[in-house]
Amino acid sequence: MIRALYLVCVLFLFGCSSEKPLPKEDLSCNPCSIILVRHGETDWNAAGKSQGWRDIPLNENGKAQARDLAREFLHLPLKTIYSCSLSRAAETAEAIAEPHKASLILDPTLRFYRKNKVKKLFPITKKGKQRAMEKEIFMDATAYLKNIAKEHPGETVVVVTHKLVINTLQKGMGPKKSKAKKLANGRVISVKATESSVSLTEYVN
Repeated sequence: MIRALYLVCVLFLFGCSSEKPLPKEDLSCNPCSIILVRHGETDWNAAGKSQGWRDIPLNENGKAQARDLAREFLHLPLKTIYSCSLSRAAETAEAIAEPHKASLILDPTLRFYRKNKVKKLFPITKKGKQRAMEKEIFMDATAYLKNIAKEHPGETVVVVTHKLVINTLQKGMGPKKSKAKKLANGRVISVKATESSVSLTEYVN
């Protein structure tokens, strides 16, 4: 009897002292803070000329804007920066990445807009093409940002891209009764993203 009681006490104490493993943190639920940057100025920007996807480099003012952005972001814990592969965006991203020794990912898909696809969707009117272009850019860009959030949960990430992309995102996600101003070279907007959603946190108006 005494031996049986002893065994019961030992088992009870062993059971109480054993700790259940803590559940792993589900990082997929942590939103990613994404700073969308319009590349610095080029000579064509200064002249008001449309560049399209011509590879025009930064001018001296654009390089200064990139350096200003680098200083502005010094306090941020940046590990990864995404950029369109065109030189004006890449140069801007390189300036931001350098102080942080951050990984720089150059991605040509950050242009998003593909003319041939738009022509197939709305081949008739100019207004129709504009709607198709904005729809395509918005869908592709939000999908891209959700994927970044999946890869970098809880982190702060910079994405350097183009006016057309950022203005379209503002138009699609901003206040319905507000009209977003066109984003100047070297300026930014901020979004919060998860695998399932993207929302503006800083809106240029």
